[in-house]
Amino acid sequence: MLIERPELWLSALVGAFVLPPGVWLWLLALAAWQRRRRPWLARLCVGGTMLTLYALSTPWLAARLQQSVEIATPIRAADLQQVDAIVVLGGGRREAAADQGGMDTVSDGQLLRLRHAAQLARQSGKPLLASGGSPEGGPAEAELMALSLAQDFATPVRWQETRSVNTAENARFSAEILHAAGVRRIALVTHSWHMPRALRSFAATGLQVIPAPTGQSRPTLRLPYSVLPSAQALWHSSQALREGVGLLAYALRGVF
Repeated sequence: MLIERPELWLSALVGAFVLPPGVWLWLLALAAWQRRRRPWLARLCVGGTMLTLYALSTPWLAARLQQSVEIATPIRAADLQQVDAIVVLGGGRREAAADQGGMDTVSDGQLLRLRHAAQLARQSGKPLLASGGSPEGGPAEAELMALSLAQDFATPVRWQETRSVNTAENARFSAEILHAAGVRRIALVTHSWHMPRALRSFAATGLQVIPAPTGQSRPTLRLPYSVLPSAQALWHSSQALREGVGLLAYALRGVF
């Protein structure tokens, strides 16, 4: 799929070196190159790397970045009853998981989306669509999601969208299936930090979309814990920055 879609390589390459940690590698390489010719620039690059690494690693900043991009309000029971179907988006896989007999399975983060989708499906009795392709080959994420929903949550999936490789395609290909089935109004399940991009992409297909987010950001820890660096906080900061860049890129391409 990646060979057939060179734009996927370009997107991955830009994301890898425009966002942390890739951008820090560029800064450190520049510092090493200029340490003798322009020592002030080398010091600036090293200092900027250290400062931004620390800041993005603090729970205080991570929470605020995540809150700046997320849609966190849970779906209301009354709104859930008005939808025709529930759509849950793919969120990664674990390849050749040893605890699954060496088979691919859904990622830990994806389980959070599936649990929420299963809860909503049981509460409402609405059918589920799982959306996610396989850009690197192997089983589509939608197939892995459907298997997990059936085995782990005793919740069947009615439709599987298996062609998409990004959020815009999640929306476009899912809408084709749903429109053909007479579905016009959906509840959309994904992480709260991913919801703005997903919501706009799905709304552009003509579907009426009600957000049903999960994985909302937690309240900021109190001092001193809120300013102590952690790998988890850095991951949350990176996700928020990636979503911000993704929203900008989608807007520039005229996706919505």
